[in-house]
Amino acid sequence: MQRRTFLKWTAAGTAATGAPAWLANREGDPGVELVWTAGEAGNVLEAFTHGTRTGRPVLVLLASEGDWRWGSIWGQTLNHGGSEVMADLCMCAVVCASREQVEAALPRYPGLPRPGEKAPLGVLLETSLARSVRIDATLADLPASSYSESAGREQAIRERMATVADALRLALLPDAASISERAEFALVATGSDRPADPLSDPSLAERLPALVRQAGEQNPELRQEALHRLAGVAASQLRTTPPRGAYWATYNGCGYEVEGLPEATPGIACGMGHVTELGRRFLYHATRS
Repeated sequence: MQRRTFLKWTAAGTAATGAPAWLANREGDPGVELVWTAGEAGNVLEAFTHGTRTGRPVLVLLASEGDWRWGSIWGQTLNHGGSEVMADLCMCAVVCASREQVEAALPRYPGLPRPGEKAPLGVLLETSLARSVRIDATLADLPASSYSESAGREQAIRERMATVADALRLALLPDAASISERAEFALVATGSDRPADPLSDPSLAERLPALVRQAGEQNPELRQEALHRLAGVAASQLRTTPPRGAYWATYNGCGYEVEGLPEATPGIACGMGHVTELGRRFLYHATRS
């Protein structure tokens, strides 16, 4: 297999970008606006640098102006996604950013959403090639937020998470050769030798996740073990500490709390709405200016 070569980017434009206020929200109710302040695009550049050095693509969870659903959609997936989608996430360098922030960090990067066009849920920036892949998914609105609808709402959230997982899988691993290609690029990027048994070293799930994934796909008897290891790494990296460019926030039915950002103004949204366990925690896209 021919090894891919590194794409060298000169990332000019890492200064602060004058992005407008954006919206993030709880579980799917647009009644509470969480406004973040425009900050630096350095999170994107940091993630891209990390992805290049470790031989993995960069998954940008794309915050879109006026679209309050992205924070809850990705929050549900990252907090409650199964081993398959978490293993996929482990193979990526994950960052939350706006289109403007990506453009400021990586000027004219091919395939990014253009100004004014509907933004996808995310984009996968390939560090081995000058291209990006959209994470597109058609997601239905959730049922009413009430106790009587809680069971149907939870089922709808699970279906929505499955749709997001399928969209990510299609972008990340579109065919059978994709895992082998990603494993090969990771070896080149890190200057590593191929281990005889990638599952014999527990640390490889964090250092070379594509090789662990490849080993699991090549041996069906070891597939679940490989997924379990990768999912564990992703959970420790993304649930305890949020992705770059975001904070975790929790909505309890009467306001919200942004974890690690005490100066954030709490929202006041008391009412009869019921928040399911699957929808309590969401991503709050905020950078300090």
